[in-house]
Amino acid sequence: MTTKKPIRKNKFGNIKCMAGGKVFPSKLERDCFIYLRSKKSILDFDTQVTYFLVDKNESNKRGIRYIADFVVKLSNGVELVIDSKSFVTANLSAFKLKKALFEAKFKKKLHVVFSTKELANLIFKSSKIRNAP
Repeated sequence: MTTKKPIRKNKFGNIKCMAGGKVFPSKLERDCFIYLRSKKSILDFDTQVTYFLVDKNESNKRGIRYIADFVVKLSNGVELVIDSKSFVTANLSAFKLKKALFEAKFKKKLHVVFSTKELANLIFKSSKIRNAP
């Protein structure tokens, strides 16, 4: 007789999903991936990009890192760092701290989206920006 391992529920209620041969920790992240893949104004994008916010040292053995859901390169040269979050996870103090550290260290805005509609608006507005040569 075999017993099945009980499925452990995610503490935020996320459901893992697949798209394009990748596993995503939430439906929102999967939907954002599908949307980004379909846009012609996007030159390229990467998923799960790691940024080191605080380096390893004697008192901090592991350092502090932040993993962005998406880094998007638009055809006009604009690069966006995007994180898809629920309202609950976006308001966690750990995320707020990492967001502040990221923006201070890399001098880039970390865009947080709560829906694919917000992502579409962000991409549309950013694609209208002209970068100076």
